[in-house]
Amino acid sequence: MSYFMIMINVFFITLLLQGGFLAPNLILPENLLMLGVVLQSAVVVCSSFSVALSGFVLLLTAAFMAYIFASLSLNYIFEFISIAIFMIINGHILNVADRWTSFNSEGWHWRLSITILRIGIGLQLIALALTEKLINPGMGLVFVETYPVFNFFSILGIDQISDLHFVYFIGISELTLGAMLALAVSFTTTAVILGAEEVIGHLPIFAAAVILLLECVNKSRRQAL
Repeated sequence: MSYFMIMINVFFITLLLQGGFLAPNLILPENLLMLGVVLQSAVVVCSSFSVALSGFVLLLTAAFMAYIFASLSLNYIFEFISIAIFMIINGHILNVADRWTSFNSEGWHWRLSITILRIGIGLQLIALALTEKLINPGMGLVFVETYPVFNFFSILGIDQISDLHFVYFIGISELTLGAMLALAVSFTTTAVILGAEEVIGHLPIFAAAVILLLECVNKSRRQAL
């Protein structure tokens, strides 16, 4: 859980330095910049004494993002809502102040939060696959053309796989793994396809993937006992 919060805080601190709002490519209008700074700063500051409160602020921030960037909110909303709910339910793990959320980690509250996190991240991967690669491959194509090293097929000498083919390949892989994750088919392969995206922009997904991976390992150990 501590690694999870470190990654979340690094994500928001980086965004504050870069001027983004919940994503590096989301820039608020000038008249709303200060509000964006306050909301994202509050997520970080609140996490130092109350992870649950930080989760509530993140929910509010995600709702504000959906209102301002309605056409782009599908690319980010699922991950932030699921992460915020996970933080609210499990804040007590890191903060005594959140003891009011102190549910039994082996009980249904923990399982519910894991399920919400898993489905949320799965749906987010599906949304990213559809909106940024399969339906609109131009967005992914621009990235691969800017950073050609990500098209490992070309590096391997397989010239038949163009950058456009690679974008579709990543999109299909992301869609498949997102569906598998949402349906509880796989926890361990979630982060494999994220190499073709900005690392900072996907830190929340990486953070959630760590939680899901550790839960998968712990579940296997419990079943083995």
